[in-house]
Amino acid sequence: MIDNGKVLAVQNDRDRYYYPLSGAIQHGESAEEAVIREIFEETGIEFEVDHLAFVHENLFIGNTNSILEGLRCHEVTFYFLMNWIPGTRLSDNSITCGGLLEHSVWLEISKLNKLDR
Repeated sequence: MIDNGKVLAVQNDRDRYYYPLSGAIQHGESAEEAVIREIFEETGIEFEVDHLAFVHENLFIGNTNSILEGLRCHEVTFYFLMNWIPGTRLSDNSITCGGLLEHSVWLEISKLNKLDR
């Protein structure tokens, strides 16, 4: 979600970085259905898909103190631009797969390269 020069991101109290709202596709669900469901679960708001923006492939080793710790992971992520009603209040109901509370944060796009997280 992008609004007024800001992008919506998530952070938790343990990790020193921001990341997009996300989740997994369930069996029989399209990527678009999954992103609508996941965003609703994490924010309490039903967003509409505008369009697929890009696909990102990532190979990594799971972080320490994570359920993925030490695992070799291969992730394919679909990033969608979403439509929503600006000013809508977002809830912080999301919890990571490791049990950490996540917080939604609007970050100024022009200042992303200056963040220390």
